[in-house]
Amino acid sequence: MMGYALVEVVTDRQMGCVAAKQLWIAAVSADDAVGVAKVPHGWAARLSSADTLTAEQVDALNIRPGDAMDLGF
Repeated sequence: MMGYALVEVVTDRQMGCVAAKQLWIAAVSADDAVGVAKVPHGWAARLSSADTLTAEQVDALNIRPGDAMDLGF
């Protein structure tokens, strides 16, 4: 399993009474994760405090080293 970091991507645009938020995975070290996540204009990224994924979950994503992707939730 490669190294990865979870990145929380947020905007101040409201969806109901909360800000819009996405969870991304970056297949890089935690130090580089925020820079690799190419977030939309007007959004901000920070390392997530969410629980980590299992090795099986990361492998199922088929993410390549150096890439970042939105996990869809």
